[in-house]
Parts: sequence; C-alpha cells; structure tokens
Amino acid sequence: MVNRPAKNGGADGVAMRPPQEAPGAGDSSGGVRTKLAATLVAASAAVLALLPILLLRGAAPGPGPDEPPWPLPELSGATVTGNIWSSEELAGRAAVLIYVDYQCPYCKVELERWERLEVARAGSGNPLAISLWIIASPRSPREDLHWLPESFHTRTVWDTASAVGPALDVSAVPTSYWIDAEGTVRIVRVGQTRPEQLEQNLLALLGPQRDRNPQETSTDQGVPQRR
Repeated sequence: MVNRPAKNGGADGVAMRPPQEAPGAGDSSGGVRTKLAATLVAASAAVLALLPILLLRGAAPGPGPDEPPWPLPELSGATVTGNIWSSEELAGRAAVLIYVDYQCPYCKVELERWERLEVARAGSGNPLAISLWIIASPRSPREDLHWLPESFHTRTVWDTASAVGPALDVSAVPTSYWIDAEGTVRIVRVGQTRPEQLEQNLLALLGPQRDRNPQETSTDQGVPQRR
C-alpha cells in the first residue's frame, strides 16, 4: 500500500526551489539574450517544480523496492548522543520510520502532527502501540535541534553514512514507512500524512483490537496485546 501524493510539493511535500531570475540587461542590445535567459530559467523552474526534493546531496534513488510489502532492510545511524542505532531495535513491535530533512517545512508539520497525536492518545489512556523513530538526512544538524520537536530528540537517528536513504529509496521528504511486528514494510507514505490517514494507517497496520498500548490486555477478547 503506497500513499503517493503529487510530486510537485504543494500541501503534501517539498519541491525543488526554483532558481532565482537572472538580473535584467542594462541595454537594448542585450534584450533578446535577457529574454532568452529568462525563458530558460522559467522552463528550468517548471521542470524542477515537477521533481521531489532530492536528498543526500543529490544522490540517486537507492535500490529499495517501491511497492510494499517488502522486508525492512538492515538500517543503522547515530543518535543525538552519538550512540549507534540499529533497526534491530524494532524487532517484535510495529513501527513507523519518518525520513525528514531540517530544511523541509512540511517535515516540521508532519512531526508536529505526530506529536499532537501522541499527546492526545496518552491523555485518553490509549498510547500509540507503535515504535516511532525519526530518520534525519545527513545534512540535518545535530548541534542545533530547533527544527525538531523536543519530544523527538531522543528518537531521532541521523543518516550519517548516507545509507538509510538509498536503502529505503527515499526521493522526497517527508516519507514515512509503516512496518509491522514481523519487520515487513506495509505502507509507504510520500508527503504529509493527514490526520485521517494516520488513523486509517494505524488501523491497517495494527487492526482495531491491537491499536492500543502493548502493555494493555484485552479483557473482552482475552488476548494479550503485548507483541
């Protein structure tokens, strides 16, 4: 299941920034050249607007498969404290990985939306029954975390080796990967995940009886919810 919005940014994701217009010519003899240059710039901007923002300093898409389901590859990165994180930590529990870049405004919106959902669920006594991790692009700073909601500081992994992005075939930000307890990627969402999509994907990933804290048990079904 792939949720793929349009690749031209807008309300869901970030497109390439169009190049700045060239300065105008100061004399009439250069008018034609100036108009031609402006036309080329506009054409280039139109083409770039159709492309997703490229990460990892322009790296090409990696070998990761496009359509789920597929097994989550081995991933690793560095936490804000410099410790090594591995995708092995996700074993046995449903998880969501969100690949972001610090210059992406829609990534900030996406993370704040998840933060509100976590707060609302905790307040209702039904915390999210998933493991949520943020994967930051290599260029995203670790020293200044103003771009990252505080509640995610200890749950962010930096793609320091520029290996996670290619392994997951990241081509735009934000991109979220919904992984079941068996380590299979079930849903890939390119762009923002809207509130109703969050709930729909949680139900699709966990099921109605498992969309609750793994510490809880179901009294009416008699089935432990711990995974």
